[in-house]
Amino acid sequence: MSDICDNRRFRWLVGYPKSGTTWVRMFLNAVCSGFPLDINSPFQYAASDMTPCLYHTLSAAPMARLDRVWFAYYRPAALANALLMSHTRDLVLRTHWPKVRINGTAMHPPELSRCAVVVVRDPRDVAVSLAAYLDKTVDEVMEMMGNDNQALERDHDGLYHFLSSWSTHVDSWTTANEDIPCDVVRYEDLLVEPRTAFRKIADLIGPRNVSAERLEWAMEQARFTRLQDQEQARGFRERKQATPFFRRGEAGVWREVLSSEQAAAVEERHGEVMERVGYNLEHVNTGGKC
Repeated sequence: MSDICDNRRFRWLVGYPKSGTTWVRMFLNAVCSGFPLDINSPFQYAASDMTPCLYHTLSAAPMARLDRVWFAYYRPAALANALLMSHTRDLVLRTHWPKVRINGTAMHPPELSRCAVVVVRDPRDVAVSLAAYLDKTVDEVMEMMGNDNQALERDHDGLYHFLSSWSTHVDSWTTANEDIPCDVVRYEDLLVEPRTAFRKIADLIGPRNVSAERLEWAMEQARFTRLQDQEQARGFRERKQATPFFRRGEAGVWREVLSSEQAAAVEERHGEVMERVGYNLEHVNTGGKC
């Protein structure tokens, strides 16, 4: 491998859908560019690893015609190509994928990865937010979040996000991850300890040597109410339904939405991992088991 390859790596921004990675991306856009934040700007400091052009540059056939096994073989080559084409030493990508291998092929090649930041959110709140985003019932989304074979199909380009279950997704990047250095940032910490949480993110996957003044400015640019105001005024291209993408930006909304039975079902399925990443169980006692 050439020197140019040896000096380039991916820095991953990881999160199960509706866990806060879009909020973090907006912060990174502001802290990197130094320009007033536009939520619909084509510039993305942390672009998606499912950007169609990453794959279409290598595939002789439309990606919609490839089954998932073929896609798994294309993915590492597409990522390596994106890294070689990058104008920067490292490339930051956002991923919803768990850290898995498909047919022995790593979906996040450790040899090309420098580190990862995993944004984790209380799965009870994820269920509420994801249901609104997908226009599904909470029960339907809870079933999705418990399915180790779950994938999220994209509507327009034949690509898909393999998600697995919420627990497997989190575990794959934390306890089961042995070869990509990883730090966890909880969504709730972005709310209650924003300076500490956003500083950690900036230091790990942001531009180098972010000053305290730039950090404060970027946090203000990405303040959740500002994102809501922009979406209300001009829309947001990543919104799928009539429901706003930037809905509330709060923790604990599940207490207003989930029934006791629904909350207990989430805790029963994901309780072991929830406790491991710092979430209290209020409806069941797992006894250390899911």
